[in-house]
Amino acid sequence: MKVIHMKQARLLRRGFTLVELLVVIGIVAALIAILLPALAVAREQADRTKCAANLRTWGQACFAFAAENKGFFPTAWHHATGLPFPSQIFFDQSYRAGYPTSPPPTGTNAWKTYGTELEWFTDCGLGTQGLPGVAPAPSGGQGILLYPGNSMVCPSSQNPVVMWTYSDQQWGACIWSNYMYVGGLTTTNISGAIANWGTATPAVHQYDDDNSTKVLAADEIFWVSGHPSFENYNGGAAYRINHLDTHSTTPSPAFQNVLYGDGHVWPLQKADYPNGLLTGTGNCSLDYNVSGGPLFYWSGLNSGTPSSN
Repeated sequence: MKVIHMKQARLLRRGFTLVELLVVIGIVAALIAILLPALAVAREQADRTKCAANLRTWGQACFAFAAENKGFFPTAWHHATGLPFPSQIFFDQSYRAGYPTSPPPTGTNAWKTYGTELEWFTDCGLGTQGLPGVAPAPSGGQGILLYPGNSMVCPSSQNPVVMWTYSDQQWGACIWSNYMYVGGLTTTNISGAIANWGTATPAVHQYDDDNSTKVLAADEIFWVSGHPSFENYNGGAAYRINHLDTHSTTPSPAFQNVLYGDGHVWPLQKADYPNGLLTGTGNCSLDYNVSGGPLFYWSGLNSGTPSSN
C-alpha cells in the first residue's frame, strides 16, 4: 500500500501562490485588452449594417410613395415659409398654428410645399415599431422616446429620437430622427438658408438623370452653436453625429451611410469628408445663413457600386 506523508499531502492540496495568481490575472487582462478593440470594431460593423438596412427601408418607402405620386419622392420637412430642417419629419401637419386655414396643409400636393407627413411614410412601409400613438409634448418640450429597432433610430447614435414641437407653431409637430431626409429639396424652395449642394444634390423624381449620385437621405451630421433651442434639446451638445469618431479631439464623423435616388446605400469613410468639417459654413450642404448655424452635412460621393455592408 502506498503511503502519502503529511508533507506530501499538503503539497498536493496547495493552491496558487500570490505571484501565480497575479500572473494569471495579468494574462487575462492582456487578453481582454487585445480582444475588446476587436469586439468594438465588430459591434460597430454590425451597427453600420443595421444602419444601412434602415436607410434601405427609407428608400423602399420613398419609391412606394413615388409610385403613387407621379414619380415624385416625398418632400423634406419645411417651415411654413419654406425653410427645411432635414433631421426632422412631420408627425402631423394638424399641429401647425391655424390649421387647417393658415396655412392650409390640405389638397393633393400640400406635401410638396410643407413636407410629407410621417403617416405617408409609414403607409409606404417605413417601420414605426415603438412609435407612440399620442399627441406631442407641449410646445417646446420633448415627447416620448422611440424604441431601438425603429427605422428612424440609428444603432450607433447616442442622440434621442423624440416627438417634438416648437414654440413657433408654424413648424408643426415633428419627429427628430437620427437620419436626414433631403428628398424634394431644390434651390427654389430654400427660404432663409444657403444650399451648397455641389455633387450632393437632393433627389426629387425617381426618373431624374444621375439619381445614382443624388441624395435621398443620410446619417445625421448636424452642428449648431448659439441657438439655445437646439442645444438645450440635445442636452447642451452642439452637434449630432450618428457614427462619431471617438478618436478625434473635435466632433467629427467616422462614417456616414448615404441613400441615393436610385435606391442604393453607399458607405462613406472618414477620408471621404473635406477638411474642416463642422468648423465652417463653406463645406456644409445646408447652411441656415444665421450666426451659429444650424449646419447639415451630406455627400454625393459614391463609387457607383451599391453598398454590400
